[in-house]
Amino acid sequence: MVYTYANVLDDIAKLYDNYDFMQFFKFGQSVMGRPLYGIKIGTGPKKVLYVGAHHSLEWLTSAMLMEFVAIYGDAIKNNKQLCSVNAKELFEKTTMYIIPMLNPDGVDLVAGKIPKDNPYMMRLMEMFGDIDFANVWQANINGVDLNHNYDASFAPILPSPAPSRYSGPYPESEPESRALVALTRALNPDLVIAFHSQGREIYYDFEGQIPPNGKELADEFARISGYTPAQPIGSAAFGGYKDWFIKEFNKPGFTIEIGLGKNPIGFDQLETVVKENTCVMIYAAANA
Repeated sequence: MVYTYANVLDDIAKLYDNYDFMQFFKFGQSVMGRPLYGIKIGTGPKKVLYVGAHHSLEWLTSAMLMEFVAIYGDAIKNNKQLCSVNAKELFEKTTMYIIPMLNPDGVDLVAGKIPKDNPYMMRLMEMFGDIDFANVWQANINGVDLNHNYDASFAPILPSPAPSRYSGPYPESEPESRALVALTRALNPDLVIAFHSQGREIYYDFEGQIPPNGKELADEFARISGYTPAQPIGSAAFGGYKDWFIKEFNKPGFTIEIGLGKNPIGFDQLETVVKENTCVMIYAAANA
């Protein structure tokens, strides 16, 4: 079972019905023309941006973010405390922007939701044959790894489209990464978190560049979640969204790897990762 693009749309519809203080927006489209959706919660001058599912197999990040939105929405609606923070006061202090699924085509590919006669699917089959998409595919439908497609020491890890780690022909070659960059520039957020899986780690620097308060926030996120602050090595150390954000804005940017095991990690870990990361997201919004 996979948390698909259709699940995102269904859950957005439920949120729309239940929480009139949330705003829903489109900020771009995928390679296949699917709208990329975001959720805006809050009226405050501070801004934070949370992103899920850069990678196809990491769809649990999308499910976790949508669960978080519902939890936070309920706390606002009913004037509750959440993680020792008054939700209504946070709503007025900080505006959250949540992008639940940046790579809907890739997620639906691993879910088996793209028909074999679809032109994009036929192209992939020509290139890769009868590949096990459900267990190996991390890229978008073009075979580009979106989290290597940003202008942050961009480098061609592989020479051509692949299930993962092909950076693309040039930075922001893909409509998904290009749309997120444009949104980020328009918002100029104070802090961003890109959620990935797996490993229970928190990455907070880019090539030794640590923005003001970046390490302190990473340490606090670690205390809250039980995750480990770390500095990525190898191909994980460049070309990513948080790398680009740190380079361009010199503000706190994080990659948080949720859960444990081999991707795709399943729904059996959803409750745990929601519990581990809800207060991280609240703390980040309160202290950005």
